[in-house]
Order: sequence, then structure tokens, then C-alpha cells
Amino acid sequence: MARPSVHLITSLGLSLPYWKLAKYALAPAVAVGVGVFVDLDHLADFVDARLRKDRHLVILPLHGWELMVVGWLTWLATGRRVWLAVACSAYSLHLSLDLLVNKPRAWYGYSLLYRASRGFDPKAIWPDGVQTHTWMKAKSIWQLWRFI
Repeated sequence: MARPSVHLITSLGLSLPYWKLAKYALAPAVAVGVGVFVDLDHLADFVDARLRKDRHLVILPLHGWELMVVGWLTWLATGRRVWLAVACSAYSLHLSLDLLVNKPRAWYGYSLLYRASRGFDPKAIWPDGVQTHTWMKAKSIWQLWRFI
């Protein structure tokens, strides 16, 4: 799993050209806000895993190539605003890192439509059929900090 600290460092690195070249002072905040906090959607899976003892789903409502496409199309349609370019870049980087580190069966494992069409079943996404995130072993939401 690409840990939040990895997403933090890469998001900050991504923000530097926007900050320096585009003179956009909020670039680091926007990049970190999107590039790191998109992982808050894992809370949906964490809660689901606690409620369903027999079957765990991989919902990840904010992890989807479709959302990336919508973001970039919005950027084009709204006059190519710098803050939206930073947000879309950070989101695209986040998904790409997750794809490389988490190693789903195929790139479309990060498609919301694909996951929904498979009933959000982890076996359709990961080769061993198990979500490889170690944070899922946390007994309570308060133990999640150990995995940062």
C-alpha cells in the first residue's frame, strides 16, 4: 500500500512547479488536500469490514479513473484554472501510485464502474482476492494512525 506519507511527499513534489512557475501559492495545500485526503474513502471499506464479518467489499468511492477524467474535463471546460490543474494532477498521481504499489489484476481495478459491475468483490481486483492493505487489521478506527 502506498502509505499516506508517500502520497504527502509526492503531492508536495508535484506542487512545486505550480508554486514556482505559475506563482500559485496555494499549490502545496491543494495538492496535499487532494493527493492525500482522497484516501479518506478507505473509511468506507473499514466500516464495511467491521459490519460484514463474512464478506468484505472494496468500495473505495473516491478511487476511480472516471473521477480523474471528469476532473480534467472540468478543468478544460472552466478555463484551465491553476487550482483545478493542481487538484487533477495530484489525484492522477495518487491513482497512478496506488496502481503501481497495490498491483491490482489490471489497471481497470481502479475503475468505479468495473468494481461496481463485479459487486465490489476483492477477488475481481487483486490476484489473491484479498485487499492488501495492512491497515484493515486495525481493531478500531483509533488504531489506524499506526499505518500512516
